[in-house]
Formats: sequence, C-alpha cells, structure tokens
Amino acid sequence: MSIRGFTDRLLGEQAKEIQQAKPRYITITPGSLYILSALVGRRMTEPARWILFDSLIDILNGKLTNLHPEKQDLLASTLGELIGIMLFCQELGGDIELIRLLEITEGKMPDFVLIQTTGTAEMAHILECKGRVEDVHNINSRSGVYDLCQEIREFRKKGKDQVETIQLAQARAGSRIKIKQQIPLGISSMAVTKNVLVSAIPDARIIGSCRNSVQFAKRIECSPKVTCETCMKSQVASSPANVISVLHQEKVAKGGVLDKNLTQFLAHYRSVQRAIWSGNDQIFGAFLNAFIQRIPNSPLENMASTLVFMAVTLIEAAVSQRLTHAEIETESLRKITPEDLQDILNDVLEDFKLAQFRSQRVKQEVVLRTEMPDPRDATQFADTIRPKNLSLSNKEDSGPRTNNEPREAQVERYMLLSSRKSEEINFETLTEFVKEDKETGKLLIGTQLKDDYIFGSVQREDRFTIAIRILSTQMDYAILKEYVELCIRQLRPSYARSVTWRREYFQADGKEEFFLGESWDEFPYPNPNNDALLGITVWLARDGRATIIVRKRNEENSLK
Repeated sequence: MSIRGFTDRLLGEQAKEIQQAKPRYITITPGSLYILSALVGRRMTEPARWILFDSLIDILNGKLTNLHPEKQDLLASTLGELIGIMLFCQELGGDIELIRLLEITEGKMPDFVLIQTTGTAEMAHILECKGRVEDVHNINSRSGVYDLCQEIREFRKKGKDQVETIQLAQARAGSRIKIKQQIPLGISSMAVTKNVLVSAIPDARIIGSCRNSVQFAKRIECSPKVTCETCMKSQVASSPANVISVLHQEKVAKGGVLDKNLTQFLAHYRSVQRAIWSGNDQIFGAFLNAFIQRIPNSPLENMASTLVFMAVTLIEAAVSQRLTHAEIETESLRKITPEDLQDILNDVLEDFKLAQFRSQRVKQEVVLRTEMPDPRDATQFADTIRPKNLSLSNKEDSGPRTNNEPREAQVERYMLLSSRKSEEINFETLTEFVKEDKETGKLLIGTQLKDDYIFGSVQREDRFTIAIRILSTQMDYAILKEYVELCIRQLRPSYARSVTWRREYFQADGKEEFFLGESWDEFPYPNPNNDALLGITVWLARDGRATIIVRKRNEENSLK
C-alpha cells in the first residue's frame, strides 16, 4: 500500500511509490470478513456474508466466470470497504472503534469514522473507501492505453470530495465494531486525519491472458520491464494476483474532525444502538429514553436537529427489528423536536404504532417472555458504567397484562433473580423455549454475572432455527465468553469438555494481530438421530457481542 497526501502531483510519482513500497502480506481469517461485513453500506443477506472471503480469493485466482466486458461488479464496493478497513487499521494501530456513517439526503458522507485509542491519546479519523475489480475482458476491449494508476486516481477524486465536504451537522451513525491490537503503551497516536483508500482487486486472468494489442501505460518511473500487469502480479504463491491499494491522507488540526463532545455523544448513541442489535425490547426502550433525556442538556452546539434526527433513526431501526414492545417516551421527544422535523417524527412514530398494532393482530401466536430484572433503572448504566443500581425482582407473573387483550398479544413474564456466580444462573426458561415446536416467538434474557450485566434476546427464525443475540454491558469479553460457554453446555448437555475457540483476526506482514473475536462450530448441524443434540454455531465479537445460531433436527429434510 502506498501512502500519499491530498495533492495533484504527477501520476508518475504515484506509480513510483507503488513500485517502491514494500508489499504487505495480509493474513485474513474467513470469520473476520464475516464480522466486518456488518459495517459495509449495502443490504446483504446472511448467506452473502459467508461468501465474501472465498469471493476475494477467487478473484485473485482468476476464477471470475464472466465471458464479456461487463462494466459492473457485484462485490467491488463491498470488498473495497472491507480491504480499506483492514489496511487503514493496520496503518493506525491500537484499539479502534469503527463507526459507519449513513448516507444523507443531500450531499455526500464518508464511509467511516474511526476512534483510535492508544496508551497516550484518543483520535478521530475520517475514512472513505473505494474498490474496483480489474477485469481481463474490459482491458481487452479497450482501444487505448490501460493505465492502472489513472484508474485509481479517478476513484480517489470522488472519495476526496466526500471527505472534504463532510457535513457533521447531518452525521448519522450506523453499525459499529470494535477491534483490538496489543501494542506498547508508550506509542503515540497519529494526528486527526481525513483519508481516502482506493483498492484495485485484479482478476488474475489479466496476468498472461491479455491480448497482444493491449497497451499498458509507460512512464519514466516504470522501467521497461515494469507494466501495470507487473504490478498486479503477486509475489507469493498463494494467488497469482495481489491487491493494489493507495491511501490518500491529509492531516487536520487537532479536534478539527470530531471534538470531544461529539465523541461523548456517539458513546451514548452507540449504547442505544447495541440495545437494538440485541433485539431486547425492554433494554432498548430504557436506553432510548435515557438518550432522549440527554438531548436538551447536550454540550454540542447547533446540533439539536442532528440529535433529534438520530433519535428518529433509532426508532426507525426499532421498527425494522420489530422491537414493538419497547416503551418510548414519545411526548418528551416531541417537545424537543424542531418544527422542521415534526412531520418526519410524526411519520416515524406512526410507523412504530402501526408495527405495534400488527404485532398484536398477527394470525400466529407470538409469545414474549422475559427472564430479566425490571429495566426501568437500567438507564443508570451504559457501555462504561457498571449496573449497580439495577432494580432486581424475584417475583414471577405469568398472567396477561390486561384481560381485554387478544390472545395473540398476551405477554408471559418470567423474572429471574440476578446472579453473581455463573453456577447460580438458571437457564431453564431458555432451554425450554428452544425445545418448543413453534415458528415464532421471542424470549428476552438478562442477568448479572460478576460485575457485568448480560442481556439479549432469543428469537425463532422458523421452527428449526433459533438466533440468540447476547451483549455485555461492560463490553467485557471474558465475562461474555463465560456466559456463552454456559449457554453452549446448557443447549447441548452432552458437551462436557472445554470449548475450543477459533481466533478470528487479520494482520499484516506477520506483525501484531488485529483481534476481532472468536468462533465455535464443532457441531454446526443437528444430530440426525437425536433431537437433544442440537447444531450450534457461535460468533463472539471483541466489542462484547455474541451470536448463537441453534439448529434443530428437521425430520422432513432428514436423510431416510
């Protein structure tokens, strides 16, 4: 990867830097791309996230199947963002929190804000990523000279406009992921920067398969033996081609991109966002209401519209995730909403009410159960605050909320005493919920484990697939891991030995790894002859999130 500033220097200098830069050897685990794909700015189905790693390798090995010069590529932008994230994190070092910036109605917005923490400071960085797949048929169809450096430069111009015209007053945060690199505490962080990282992913068929009529750019900086084809060729045996990336970087005054107040605000915003991801209606409602209460007292100047708009975005996300049992303080939000946003707020709140109504009138029975403390005092803690003020209850109320509610809307409640020790946690309700032969339903879970509060949800995807999402309030990886291992042993009782985790990471040149998390899939599919032996796949992310996919035996699809 070559690193250049935001200047309009001759392309020859870019070519020279690409050739002189020492190639970086990047190690990527398949699970790391799966985890990072949650950040990319495209809607994606679950199976598509699984094929990203193999797709990247196949392109570099010349396994594209197109026979004609198609102009568009299915994965170019997605791979550009994934590669850009990994390379830029390698450039920064330290603990890094990646935050997706959502597109705005007017103007352009960069892809990411990265909060970098080292032993000496915390810095914010803006990053726009561009990706392109270089295809042999497109090169063969050209009548003029093929110039890889010029192609990269054109992409760089588009990215430059996005980072230089960023409108922080309209910034809306999306998904987030935190990764960790163990580095000495004495290392200083970089200055605050604006960055554009362009990655060219060559179709390996270019190497040795271009027509004789194809002309590659020639510059003084490129010796007679060096062409674009030469730069694309890999120097390692694992694949014929290698990725070529150029990082354009501009340093800005300290605090010029994100000041401390905005960083503090994002911390509050992320705590609500984590609650959305968990699927836990009650915790989401508690966090969102605390977020709304902070808006009038926010130290951010001239940002009232942005803060309210972010709250509206959170409610929109809650509608899409069907968190319809959340209790939202809508009147408090109306009072602080500027007049020009009242119509938007009313539309979103109407959507939320409609989603609540639909959830009560569904034809199939939907049962919502809870085994967690009362969340009303849960607003006392967030990502970095310990939940000491939780109001815990040992009462059990399995009756409906009101007598006149329809049967489909009845809510069964199971309250679980908080536990300090892992052996005191009761998983009976969770295991019973998993065993039930139903197509829909959700179980809210929450318990205190040691000095952390673990919460989440258990949701049926269908009769045979159940998704469990779990969060650590403290983002304590060790405690979350302990809770997840307890879940594994409860869900698959015959599994008594220690859980062997597989590390998911990426690294450059064999240096310190960037650790994203771990995975476990020793038994991904259910035993065809024993209902009790469930199939289980687990992803444990470094930022204190875990996903457990449980698969039950499907007799209809079992081999006879």
